[in-house]
Amino acid sequence: MALASADPVAVPSAPHVAAAVTRLGVVRYLNTRPLIAGLERLQGLCMRGEVPADLIGTLERGETDAALCSSIDFQHSDADLVILPAGLLGCDGPTMTVKIFSRVPLDRLDRLHADADSHTSRVLAQLVLGHRNGRMPTLVDGLPVAREAEAMLLIGDKVVLHAPDAREFPHTLDLGQAWKEWTGLPFTFACWMAPRPRDAAAHARLRTLAQLLDHQRRRNAMRREPLAAIEARAHGWPAPDAHRYLNELLRFEWNDRQREGLESFWKRAFDAGLLARHRSLALLESACLPAHACA
Repeated sequence: MALASADPVAVPSAPHVAAAVTRLGVVRYLNTRPLIAGLERLQGLCMRGEVPADLIGTLERGETDAALCSSIDFQHSDADLVILPAGLLGCDGPTMTVKIFSRVPLDRLDRLHADADSHTSRVLAQLVLGHRNGRMPTLVDGLPVAREAEAMLLIGDKVVLHAPDAREFPHTLDLGQAWKEWTGLPFTFACWMAPRPRDAAAHARLRTLAQLLDHQRRRNAMRREPLAAIEARAHGWPAPDAHRYLNELLRFEWNDRQREGLESFWKRAFDAGLLARHRSLALLESACLPAHACA
């Protein structure tokens, strides 16, 4: 079935998808728009919006064919997964939207109320604070009313739109910046994952989907400034913040440095006892390998 798009930007022709509907799990935060904007207009795709932490479950239950999952869930999940090198959500320094807010100096922090929306950010917070302080804080699930928290980890649009009062929470830490200062590497918060294809036909369908996703990411990259203006209004962001966020701070392209940063994150999490196992990264290859080992 041909993919139709109203976007006039000239880029290579989009691939085709099979007649069967492809179910795609996505996140509706502003930060994912450079990856998914325009996909809703394509025939043959059905998009399901969830918070990042819930998307891995949709893959495990067979409710989606691919999803933009929290990067740590590749390690947490018992499902046999591959990563689609078709774009990601990452940073190479400050994020603006993955931050700790604390009443006390960060080196005295004992308890951290953690946003449940992102598994990856929770692990990253423990790693960064463990490195800085020599001990990890106790994580408390969920976000209470601000007056009950010593410190809070917030992610996504709420960091910009509903941040706690700086007079009450004067100590802050951007986890993307902290990771960069510690390791010198970029960070990957989420990437496209799918169940490992078991035969050549399934591999071909997934490869076509990966090409489609990468095509739309590249299309959106060519119009990121107007996209930032449109999405700022839609999400209630101040326009200058949205422009800086999407055009300067975030990273969306899969490359060797992002891979190195992701693998370093997994290894550090395993070494710190935050992962029960450490399995090797498995990418969807351009061709199905013998015995359908698409790894």
